[in-house]
Amino acid sequence: MEIRGLVILDTFARKHPRARKPLDTWLTTVRAADWHTPEDVRKTFNTVDYLREQKLYCFNIGGNSYRLCAVVSFVGSFIVIEHIFTHHEYDKWNLKK
Repeated sequence: MEIRGLVILDTFARKHPRARKPLDTWLTTVRAADWHTPEDVRKTFNTVDYLREQKLYCFNIGGNSYRLCAVVSFVGSFIVIEHIFTHHEYDKWNLKK
């Protein structure tokens, strides 16, 4: 998969240095992925959530310390990172939705 929005990850990792290694692991996994359906995403990340209203997949990163929300395009084989949060920030954001 092609990954778009890497600046968001870099900015977050600078603010939260402990996130760098788990984010790098996630990046490596996603780059190697060949997703064609939502089921393919779940086979790779069985804890991923899908937020229907926002059309975002939200991934647990670093043992659920962080949440990365992205649009997944199965047709174009790319993923667009929209948000990354600490888990606490995600809970507050998700309550607003």
